[in-house]
Amino acid sequence: MTINEKLNKILAFLVEHKDAFVNVNVIHKVVFQQTIPVDEAARLLSKIIKDGHVEAFEENTSVRYILETEMFLEGGGYGGIYKKVTEANSEGLNGNHQVIKADELSIVIPKVFASYAWGDLVHERKVMELVETLRKNGLDAQMDKMLSQQQTAINFKEMMVKGMQYDKVLVFLSPKYKDKADAFTGGVGTEFRIVINDMEKNPKKYILVSFDGRGNDLVPLALQGYDVVNLSSDGWWDVLIRKLTDQEQYVFSPVTGKPPVLPVHRVDALPIEKNAEEAIAIETTNIRQGNSSSSGGLYNFVEFDVQASFKNISGQSIKGFGYEIKIRKELMPELYNLPNVDGYLVIKKSVDNKLFNNQSVESDFMKIKIMSQHLPRIIGTNLTITVHSEFGSYAKEFPVNTLFATYRNAMNFGEKYPLGTPHMFQ
Repeated sequence: MTINEKLNKILAFLVEHKDAFVNVNVIHKVVFQQTIPVDEAARLLSKIIKDGHVEAFEENTSVRYILETEMFLEGGGYGGIYKKVTEANSEGLNGNHQVIKADELSIVIPKVFASYAWGDLVHERKVMELVETLRKNGLDAQMDKMLSQQQTAINFKEMMVKGMQYDKVLVFLSPKYKDKADAFTGGVGTEFRIVINDMEKNPKKYILVSFDGRGNDLVPLALQGYDVVNLSSDGWWDVLIRKLTDQEQYVFSPVTGKPPVLPVHRVDALPIEKNAEEAIAIETTNIRQGNSSSSGGLYNFVEFDVQASFKNISGQSIKGFGYEIKIRKELMPELYNLPNVDGYLVIKKSVDNKLFNNQSVESDFMKIKIMSQHLPRIIGTNLTITVHSEFGSYAKEFPVNTLFATYRNAMNFGEKYPLGTPHMFQ
C-alpha cells in the first residue's frame, strides 16, 4: 500500500466513524491492525493535520471528522478513487471475533475463559456473577458451568484444555486454587500447568483476579510477584476491562528528535591519607667539590656546593611546602655568626608553587667549607633536612662523613674517602 493509499484509508475511517477521536494508537492498532509501525502512524497523522482536511485536538495529538474530510475524499483524496466502505466490510466481523465500533476506537471482543477452583459455593457464585456481568457488557465470557449445559456428556478435561486456548483467561485466585495449583492436583492442576508454561509466551493472555485482595495465602508460588486485579478495590472494573480488551490507559508520543546533551561534571577522587614520608622524597642530588687548599699533601680546607632535591610521590598535587636544613655552623663559615641552636644553623625555606605528582624541585646551592681546625666538631654530625607539608613533617639525615667524602690527596683524582680518614687534613 502506498503512502497516499494509507492516508486515504485513515480519512475513510474518520468518515465511517464521524464521532471518533483518532490518535496514533487508533491508527496503529485499529485502522491498520498493527501492520505498520507506530512511528509511521505518527507521520501519517502529522501529514493529515498539516493538510487541514480534519479537525485537530489536544495539541495536535488526535483528529476528528469534518465535512471537508468527506468532500476531499470524494474529490479523489490523496490519489486514486475513494470508495465508501462496502456492506461486506461493515458487517462487524474480523476473523472469528466480533468488532465493536465505539465512539473513539474499535475494540475486538475477546473470548474469555474463567479458571477457578471448585469447593467453595460462595466463591463459585461470585465467579458466575462476574462472568454474567462481563457478558452483559459485551464481552464473550464463558466458564465450565455454562459449557457443561451445552452437552449431555461433556469431557471436562478436553473442555479445560480448549478453554485455556481462549484469547483471555481469567485466573480466579483463592485458598483452594492455591492449594491445588501448588500440588498440581485436580482440574486446577491441569489448567495451572498450561498457565505457567504459556505465560512467558503470552504475557497478556492470563489475568490474575481475586475477590479477597492479594495475600500470599491466595497466590500460588509460581505466580508470586505477578500483578493481581483486586476485584474488591475501587476502580477494579476499568482495570479489568482494559486488560481484557487491551485498551491502553495512556498514549505516549513516538520518540522524535535527539536527547539533550547535558554538561559533564567530573568527580575528584577522595584524597588518600599518606604520612609525610610517603608524600615528598628528600634527596641530595647535586654535590660538587670546589676549591681546596693543601700543604704537604694534606688539606687545609675543602669547599663543596650542595643542592637538595624534593620529589612529590604522594599520587596527587601538593599545594606547596616548607623545608628546613640543619647543619653545623662550622660547615658554613659565611653564616657562622648567625643565631644557632647548640652550634647548628637552621636555614628555613619554602616552595610556594603547586607541585604535581612525580614533579621535582631543587633548593638553592649551599656553600660548604670544611676546614681542618673544625674537623673535631664536624665529624660524626648530620646534615638534616625536614619537610613540612599538608601531610605532616618528615626529616631525613645525611651523615656528613660520607656526604662530603673527598679525594685522599689534593690532586683530585682516585678514590674518595669519608671525612675523618687519617692523613687527609692538617
